[in-house]
Amino acid sequence: MSAAPMKAVHIALWGLLLVLAAIGITIASLPVYLEAHKGLLAEAASRALGRSVRIEGAVGVAWLPRPSLVLVDLEIAGVEGSAAPRPWYAGRLEGDLDLAALFDRQLRIGRIQVQDAVIHLDPDQLADWVPSDRPSSRGGFRVTVDSVRLVESTLVLHAASDPPRGFRIDRIDLSGLDGPNTGWSLDVEGEIGLSGIPVAISVSAGPAGESGSAHWPFAVRMQVADASLEASGSTGAPFDVAQIEARVDLAVPDLQALQPLFPAYAPPAGGLRMSGRLLRGDDGLALDRIEGSVDAPEPLGRIPHGDARLAGDLSLTLGGPRPSIQGSLNIEKLDLRAPGSFNGSTATSDEAPTWLDRPFPVERLRNLDLDLALRIEGLETNPLTIERLATRVTLDDGRLRLGSLDVVLPGVALAGEAALDARQARPAWTADLKAERILLPEALAFLHSAKPPGGYLERVSLTAKAQGTTARALIASLAGELRSTQAQLRAPAANKPQAPAAITLTKPRLTLESGTAVRLQTALATGGERFDLDLTGGRLVDLLPQGRGWPKIDVLAKRRSKTKGAEIRGSIGPLDALLAGRDLNLDLSLEQPGLTIGVKGRLARLDALRGSTLDVEAAIQDLSVLGELAGSPFGQGLASGFPDGPPLTASARLQGLDDGWALRDLKAASGDSDLAGNLTIRPGPVPRIEATLSAQRLDLTPYLGMGLPTASNARSTPAQRLPPDLLRMLDGTLRLTVGHLKAGDLGFDLLELNAALDAGHLQATLATGAERLRAEMDLRSDRAGWRFDIRAKGNLDLAQLLDAKDADALSHIQTVLDMRLTGVATALNDLLRNAAGHLELSLGAGRLHKKAAEVLPLGGLLFTLLDVLNPLALDLDSRVHYNDLECAVLQFDLADGIAVSTRGLAVQTKTINAIGGGALNLRTEGIDRRFKTAKRRGIGLSLLGIADRFVYIKGTLRNPRAGIDPAALLTYGGAAWATSGISLLADQFVRRLTSGTNPCDAVRKG
Repeated sequence: MSAAPMKAVHIALWGLLLVLAAIGITIASLPVYLEAHKGLLAEAASRALGRSVRIEGAVGVAWLPRPSLVLVDLEIAGVEGSAAPRPWYAGRLEGDLDLAALFDRQLRIGRIQVQDAVIHLDPDQLADWVPSDRPSSRGGFRVTVDSVRLVESTLVLHAASDPPRGFRIDRIDLSGLDGPNTGWSLDVEGEIGLSGIPVAISVSAGPAGESGSAHWPFAVRMQVADASLEASGSTGAPFDVAQIEARVDLAVPDLQALQPLFPAYAPPAGGLRMSGRLLRGDDGLALDRIEGSVDAPEPLGRIPHGDARLAGDLSLTLGGPRPSIQGSLNIEKLDLRAPGSFNGSTATSDEAPTWLDRPFPVERLRNLDLDLALRIEGLETNPLTIERLATRVTLDDGRLRLGSLDVVLPGVALAGEAALDARQARPAWTADLKAERILLPEALAFLHSAKPPGGYLERVSLTAKAQGTTARALIASLAGELRSTQAQLRAPAANKPQAPAAITLTKPRLTLESGTAVRLQTALATGGERFDLDLTGGRLVDLLPQGRGWPKIDVLAKRRSKTKGAEIRGSIGPLDALLAGRDLNLDLSLEQPGLTIGVKGRLARLDALRGSTLDVEAAIQDLSVLGELAGSPFGQGLASGFPDGPPLTASARLQGLDDGWALRDLKAASGDSDLAGNLTIRPGPVPRIEATLSAQRLDLTPYLGMGLPTASNARSTPAQRLPPDLLRMLDGTLRLTVGHLKAGDLGFDLLELNAALDAGHLQATLATGAERLRAEMDLRSDRAGWRFDIRAKGNLDLAQLLDAKDADALSHIQTVLDMRLTGVATALNDLLRNAAGHLELSLGAGRLHKKAAEVLPLGGLLFTLLDVLNPLALDLDSRVHYNDLECAVLQFDLADGIAVSTRGLAVQTKTINAIGGGALNLRTEGIDRRFKTAKRRGIGLSLLGIADRFVYIKGTLRNPRAGIDPAALLTYGGAAWATSGISLLADQFVRRLTSGTNPCDAVRKG
C-alpha cells in the first residue's frame, strides 16, 4: 500500500477518533450543561406554558433506547384566583431529544412521558392553559412537543361549590401538539381508571379550515365496557366552551354493567339511549332537543316492555352561587322501583335498610337550583303506580316547591301543591291537595295484604305537614287533616248474588297529630239507621312494615233518634283483620234507655257469621224496648205486643255455622223466671229455628198482657185476624221442659212442650202434671183460613192447677177433660165460633174456687149455677170465692157455632141434685140453659125454696143471669136456637131426676 492511501486512512481514523472523542465529551458534558442551564430550561418551559415552571430535582439525559431528557420533581404553578390554584407536580418527566437542535437553542421533543404526576384542573378555566402566541416568537430556547403521555398519575378536578374530586389515570396520550397548521390541534387516545374500571377516552380537535376560522371543532368519545358517550361539535377557541355547540349521544346497552361506578346504587336491568344538543350561551350550558329511551328486557309492573322516552329543553347556568337548570322535561314510562323493596319478593336481611329507612338525598337540593316544567307519563315507584305526574318544579337555595301539581293515580286524580324546605337538619314537608273523587278499590289496591273495601269519596281535601329525611320519619311526624263531603263504603264482595250493604258517610273528617292516634269523625247511614261515628285507631307509623299495627280501633257511635237514641261503645280490631274482612276481634256494647247489650269475641268474616264465636250479654228493662231498638214495623209490632214486665237479663255464646248461627249455653232470667238451653237459627228464604230449652220456673203472667184465658176476657178481646202466611214465615222445632209454669192464676208442674213447624204446618204436643194431661194441636193455613185440630185428654188436680196462695187449703178436685175441636178460623176469637167437635168436663168432690173454675172451659157458667144452688153462699161475705161440690159434668157437642148438651149437664152438691140442658151460641155469646133440681135425701125443709124447682141461666157469656123459674116452664119460652137442647132435657133426664139419683152418673151414661 502506498503512503498516500495510508495517510488518508490514518487521517480518517484520527478524524473518527476526534468525532468519537467529541461525542464522548458532549455526552459527558451534556448533563453538566443542562444542569448548569436548568434555569434557562425552566424559563423556556414557563414561556411555552404561560405558567411558572420549577425544576426541583436533577436534570439528566438517557441515551438508550434513544436520547431523552429526564427531569425529576417538576412543579408547574397553578392559576391564581381559580378553583384550582394548587401547582402541578410530576415525579418524573422524560422527553425524546433532538440533540442537534440544542445548538440552535431549540428544545425539540418528540414525546414527553409524565409519571407520578398530580394535576389540578378547574373545568371552567381550561382555556387559560392554551397559550395565545406560538412559542417560536419568543426569545431564548424554542420548545416544541409532538406528543405527551401521562401514566400512573392523578387528576384532581376543582369546582367553586364542590369538594375536589380525584381520578387515578393509568395512561393518557396527547398527540398533534406541534402540527403543521398555524392553529392548535389535538388528538387524544387514552385510558383512565374509575373505581378500578378502565374508561377509554378518545379526543380529536383542531382548527377548521384557515387560521382565521372562528370555530374549533372537536370530537369526544368515552367507552366503559359496552357503554359509550359521544360528543361532536365546535367551540370558539381551544378549551373555551363559551360558544360550544355539540351533539351528544349516550348509549348504554346494560345499565347493570355500570354497577362498579356507582357502588351505592343498584342500576335496574335494561338499556338506556339518549341524545340531545349541548349549547352554551350567555346563561350557561343547555341541553335541548332531548330524545331518549329505556329498553327493559321484561315488563315493569303495569308498564309493558319499558321503552321509556325522554324529551325536553334544558339549560344550565353556572354563573350564580349554585348551578341552575331551567327548561322542560317530558318522560314516558319510567320505572323507579328498587329491587327487593315494598312489593318485591326478595327477602332482605334485618340490617339492610328498606325503602322506609333509606334516607332521601335532600342535602343535594342545596347544591342546585331548578325551574323545570316536568311531566311524567307512567311512573312506577315504591309502592305506587303513578299514571301521570305534571308539575312546575322550582328549587331555590334548598327550598323545593311543586306548583300546579297534577297527579293521576289509580282511582284518584290529585291537584294542588307541595313544598320541601331542605335547609334545616330535619327537612320540612308540606302538602295541600284536592280530589274530586277517590275510588277506593283502585286507590287502595297497592295494599296487597288486604282486600280493600268498595265505594268512593267525594270532593276530598288534604292538608299535611311532616319532618324527616326518611319515609318512616315523615310518616311518624305526619300531621294533617283529610276531609270529604260524602263517602260510600261497601264491604269486600262475597260470593253471594246480592250486593253488599252500602254505608254512607256524610262529611267524614280524618285528623292526625304528630305521634298521636288517627281519628275519624263522620255521620254514618246504613240500613235506614243514622249514627254519629267517632273512631280512634293507632299511630300511622305503626302501620308500616315491622310496625305493631293497630291491635284495636276504639268505637263511639250514637244513634240519631227523635225518641230514644242508642250509643255503641267499645273496640274492634286489628285493622288488618278489618281491611281483610276476617278474624276481627269485637268488644262492643250497645246502650239505650232500658237496654244494654254487650258483644265480645271473634268475628271470622264480615259478610257471614261462619266460624265466629261471640259472647253476648243483655240487660233489658222490658221487652217493649226491643221494638224501639228494631225501628221496623215488625219490631214496633213486637214492642206493642209485650206490656211492661220485670227486667230481663240474658247471656249466650253465639257461634257461626256453615248455614246459620247458634246460641249455645243460653241463660236468661226475668223476675222469678229462668230459661236455659241452645238455639240454632238457619237463615234463608224460609228461616229455620231449632231450640231445646228448659226452665226451673217460668212466669208468663207479665208477658201475656190479657191475663187469664177466661170467658170474661175472651169475650172482651176484639177479633185479631191472623195473617194467612204467618206460619210460612219460618220453620223449626221447639222442645221446652218447665218445672213449674205460671200464667196468671194458673200453674202447671212438669210441663213438656214439643212443637214442629214445617212449610206452614204446625204440630205440637203438650203434657203436664203428674196425671199427665196431654194436648195435641195440628194447625195449617189454606185459602179458607186456618185449619185446626185440637185434642186434649187426661186428668188434672185443680188444686195444683191454681197457682194461688191458698191453693194448698183447697180440696184437690180431680178433673177429667176430653175435648176435640176441628174447623177453620181466620182469627183467634173464631176458633170456638167455627169449631166442630165435643167437649166433656167431669169434676169430682171438693171446694171449687172461683179462679179455678174460670180457667176451665165454660167453668164460669158452672160457678154461676152453683151460686144459685147454694143460697147460703149468697148470704156470705163477698170475700168468699168458692162453693162446695160433690160432682159436676159439662158435656157439649159443637157444630155450626152452637154448643148443644146432647147428653145433658149435671151438678151435685151436698144438698141438691141438678140436671139440665141447653145450648150456647158461640157466635153471639148467647146462653140458654135450664136445670131441674131435686132435694137430696136427708136434707131439711130449709132448702125447699130451691128444691124441686126449675133453674135457668140466660143472657150472654159477657153478662150471665141465673134464677128460679116460678112458672116451672122447662121446654117453652126458650130461644129458638136452644130448643133442641132443652127438649132433650125434658124428654130424657127430668124423668130420671130423684133425690136418690146421682145426676153425674146419669149424664155420663147418656
